[in-house]
Amino acid sequence: MRDSWQRIATSGGAALGRPEEAAELVADLETRLSEAVREHPRFAGRTYTFSQAHEAGALSVMRTPDDVTAALLEELGLTMSERATGLAGSEFSVRVGFEELEVVDADVALVNFYAEDLRDDLENNAVFQRLPVVRNGGYVPLTNEEFAPLRASTVLSIPVALDVMVPKLEEAVG
Repeated sequence: MRDSWQRIATSGGAALGRPEEAAELVADLETRLSEAVREHPRFAGRTYTFSQAHEAGALSVMRTPDDVTAALLEELGLTMSERATGLAGSEFSVRVGFEELEVVDADVALVNFYAEDLRDDLENNAVFQRLPVVRNGGYVPLTNEEFAPLRASTVLSIPVALDVMVPKLEEAVG
C-alpha cells in the first residue's frame, strides 16, 4: 500500500524539523484540490484509463487504483474504468497490444508517450481511431514533461500536475 502525499509531506517535514511548514503546504494543497473538485463537478464519476507508450505496437495500461497517479486522478473525482481494473496481472500495469486497444476506452484516456514516433504509431492506428473515447474528444496525450509531475505526486509536484491536468481534463470531459 502506498503512503499518501499528505503523509509523505508531513513525515518529511517532521524529519527536517519543519513540521509547521509541511502542515501548511499540505493544508494549502488540500484547499486547492477541494477548489478544483468544486469548480469541476463534471469530473465526478467520469471513468478514465491511464497508459504509457514505450514501445511500438503496445501500451502499458495501469490496472490498479493503488498508485500515486491514480490516487491524484481519483482525488479530482475520476474513477478508473472497470476495463482497466479488470485486467489480469499482479503488476500495476499490463502490456496491451494494439489489437486489444478497446481496453483503454473510457470517458477519458490519458496516454503518456516516451517518444513522439510512438504517439504517431498509436494515433494512426485504425482501431484506436475508432474508439469512442477518441471520437468523443476524451483522448488526452501527455508528453514526458506533462506526465512527470502527475507521476511524482508530491506536495511540490501536485500543483504543477494540476496546472497541466485540469485544463486537459476540462477539455476531455466537455
